[in-house]
Amino acid sequence: MKQTQHDSEHEIVEKNLNGEYQFDLNLILKEGFKNTLKHFFPFLQMMIILMGIAFLIFFLFIKIEGIQTEEDLTQTKILSFQLIIQIFLAPFLAAFMLQGVKANLQSKLKVGELFEQIPRFLPIVIISIFVALLTGLGMSLYVLPGLYIYMATGFAILLTVDKKMTPLQSLMLSVRMVNRYLPKFILLYVIFTVLMILSIMTYGLGFLVLFPFYHIVKGALYRDLFGYAKMPSSNQIDNQDESTFEA
Repeated sequence: MKQTQHDSEHEIVEKNLNGEYQFDLNLILKEGFKNTLKHFFPFLQMMIILMGIAFLIFFLFIKIEGIQTEEDLTQTKILSFQLIIQIFLAPFLAAFMLQGVKANLQSKLKVGELFEQIPRFLPIVIISIFVALLTGLGMSLYVLPGLYIYMATGFAILLTVDKKMTPLQSLMLSVRMVNRYLPKFILLYVIFTVLMILSIMTYGLGFLVLFPFYHIVKGALYRDLFGYAKMPSSNQIDNQDESTFEA
């Protein structure tokens, strides 16, 4: 159920926290798949850029650390690399998530917007590391708590970059909203888990579609549950639908 622009973001959040959102999973998945096909090539370009940045960071890391053989790659260095890659990719991944929201609202996506969150590097890194630590802690105790934390905090980064919330505020609001519709979210993540397994069976090629599909579906839910701060008017959407595609 799409929210109208007549509702303020605060009203949208309050209504949905009260359980007024009609969580139609079938409709959300259909819309997400349609928009994935529509915006596949911009997302493909963005994924290539993300992989390129990751490979560049890895190349610099092994050069600086003097890693030449597998024996040089100790557990400590692996953990250090994971932290470094998470820090430097955080603003790009946050921008990628926002493109998932925009894909449900616009007919055109700009690949260059992948770099637009760099000025907000610090808060994005803080919330990204916080979510990763919480998820890792849950995984280290039992798998299910870790999976729940990953699911419940899934909107925290978007709330931080879109609504300029503090990390604590975004975490709390994300958890409250997901808990309100927890059975639907569990079913959604079960579906994506099955799709992930099927993607692995395609030697990873399926991830080229699954990765944008996942973020576009989450973007549609973010739009409906929280209201996107830069939501275009219905007239703007109509005009965009009549325009041509530009990457």
